[in-house]
Amino acid sequence: MKKTLAVVGVLAAAVAVYLYWASDERRIARLLDDVTDAVSQSEGETGVASLAEITSLTPHLAQEIELEVEPPPAVTLHGAPEVVSMAGRLRALFPIVELTLANTEIAVAGDTARVTAAATLRTRDRDGAEDAETRQVTISLQKRDGRWLIAYVSASST
Repeated sequence: MKKTLAVVGVLAAAVAVYLYWASDERRIARLLDDVTDAVSQSEGETGVASLAEITSLTPHLAQEIELEVEPPPAVTLHGAPEVVSMAGRLRALFPIVELTLANTEIAVAGDTARVTAAATLRTRDRDGAEDAETRQVTISLQKRDGRWLIAYVSASST
């Protein structure tokens, strides 16, 4: 009897862990981690490895993604290729780039989700000058063919 209860307890714990790990919120959190890792760059990362990391953004973005940054300066990007290209240019300009998200809140409603967070972009140029800028971001995601894709990003000054 005790052995049966132990087996049932282990199975219940395994199911609970699986459901937590496979939840939409966890999937979106992992997607956001992948995106921040792809944009971020440590000193010395160049060449093919750097290019591969940038292109790893593409599967996370809807082809029609729109990214709007409110002033200063105002920027609007349309389409996954343009967003990936901008991330590549950012990494080419600065030897060190670090994108982090804090205070992340994820709300899922069916096949759509909304994320709000504070995004901080830290850079260091070739002369050693460092800069950091934090903006409030709102990210809209859509679930397509069982995968979450970023469809819209708005970043505004805090």
